Amino acid sequence: MVELKGENFFIILGKFMFYFIQHSLHEVDDDNSKFKYSWIKCIKQDQKRSNLLQIELSSEKNKMQPQFLNISTSDRRLLINSFKCYWQIA
Repeated sequence: MVELKGENFFIILGKFMFYFIQHSLHEVDDDNSKFKYSWIKCIKQDQKRSNLLQIELSSEKNKMQPQFLNISTSDRRLLINSFKCYWQIA
């Protein structure tokens, strides 16, 4: 479970992209909630709050998608390591 824009979501880590689904297990309908690993420019960690991270996306992303994703998670280290693994595959 992650928090994004003040709402709780499950983050699904697929082989080539990650996306968010609602707590009711319904996929968020718009394409703006789907992100390719190859779009990740960098991941920044908040030094004061151990549950926060920020993903900066490259200019290859869809124009309607945000440049930054600010995510709150209970296991930041595991999520970052997972992103690293999938990013190398993509």
